Parts: sequence; C-alpha cells; structure tokens
Amino acid sequence: MGALLKREHQRRDGLSRGDIFHLTLMPCFDKKLEASRSDFKSPIDGSQDVDCVLTPLELEEILGSEGVTLQDFERRKLDILTETGEEFDFPLSSHFGSVSGGYAENLLLAAVSETSGKNCDSKQSDIGYSTLRNGDFIELSIKSSGEIASKRPKFAIVNGFRNIQTIVQRLKRKALGYDYIEIMACPSGCINGGAQCRASEPGHRDSLVESVKKLYQEVEPVKLGIKQTDDLLRLYKVLNLETDDCREKILYTDFHPVPKMQNLTVSW
Repeated sequence: MGALLKREHQRRDGLSRGDIFHLTLMPCFDKKLEASRSDFKSPIDGSQDVDCVLTPLELEEILGSEGVTLQDFERRKLDILTETGEEFDFPLSSHFGSVSGGYAENLLLAAVSETSGKNCDSKQSDIGYSTLRNGDFIELSIKSSGEIASKRPKFAIVNGFRNIQTIVQRLKRKALGYDYIEIMACPSGCINGGAQCRASEPGHRDSLVESVKKLYQEVEPVKLGIKQTDDLLRLYKVLNLETDDCREKILYTDFHPVPKMQNLTVSW
C-alpha cells in the first residue's frame, strides 16, 4: 500500500516520492522494523514506502498529551486513494476470517477454487475449523465433498511463540503437512498486538482481547470474489496496473535476511 500510495500521489499531484510523507497506524512495534527494511526502499531516491509507523499506544499517548480523545473529533468521510467513478461513502467494513487479516481463510477458498476449477463462494461457513493444541493452533479445511474434497489443501492458523516453536520443530523433522500457515508472534494474533492499548488492570488482558474480538467481528465484512471481477479490472486500469509486470513491481516484494546486529538496543 505504501508503494501504491506514493505512486498515485506522484502521478496525481506531480510530487516526487521524497516529498510524500506516509504515516501508517499498526498494532505492532515490529511494523516499525518492517517499514525500515531495504526491501521497501526505492532504488532511485532511497525513500521508504512507509516513512513512519505509529502504534495505538503511541496514538493514545499523543492524544493524552493534548488532553483529548478520538470522541472529541468530528466524524468525516474517509479519503480514497484514487477516483474510480464510484461512491465510497460506506461505513467501515472488514473481511471475514481471522483477526490478523483473514489471509488463511481467503487464500484457502482461492486455492480450492484454483485446484478444482470451480468458483468457491467467499463464505466462512464453507470452512471447517479444528482446534489442536490450544485456541491458538487451528487447522482449516474446506467443507465440501467430491472433486473439491479430493484436492483439499491443508491450512493452519498459528499464534504465539510456544506454538511457533512447535511449527519450527516439525519443519526440522520434515513432519509438517500444511500448504499454508498464517502465523503471528502474539497470542490471539494481531488484535492482541504488543502495541495495542493496554487493559486498565494487568489481569484483565484476556477479557479485553475477547471484547475487542467481539467488536471486530461485528463490523460488516466485505464479500470477496475469488475470480477477477469487473470492479477489480476497472480499478487495475485506473491505477495503471493492467499488466502482470506492473503488478509484480508495485504490489509484490522479496524479503531478504537481515544480518544480526551486535549489542542492538532499541528505544521506541
């Protein structure tokens, strides 16, 4: 999104990448490190796709220092990245799936659609969930029969360092049979990110996470089509992303190992 945002403002406003400052709000301190990676840096002018990452804890601190809360501000329409000829004055919407982005669920439906040659409706009711070691280690499968079942991929959602260690040990033993794993360091996933707002009492963290999950799931989800739709193709055209080469350059990146640093001290 950082690369796309800067590219669109360059085209629309005649700015250089270095003149555009992109700040984003993320649930995790590690997103600061991710944004600073060389994988997200322009080879032309050295500017980053994302210049600054703020977390909810920091936003709360900033608002507190000004003596205000979000409720003190007027509601306004969301800005849109680019004009497509359609009106986007809708309430906030979400996706179905996990609270870490829903990647496992949506990619599972896409994989079934691709391997079976049949378009699978994006419905969470089509997915079966099996809890393994604990609530942070879940297997996913598609609830279908016949041809689709014979080509059923195996996905998992894994959260928390203890479960991550289990995954790593299985990988070393070559005993891991998953086609895709959505994996997060924080127990309960991104909704319990290390930089999310704290509970008022230390012992109330679990109940706070559950209440936030409930609120998150009450947000109306967008129905995602697996195949390319006319809306998506029209958006590609408006954003000059009609060719595979262009989409590969703007929407994808390669992650490279980061050398270990000695005596690293980080102060947020």
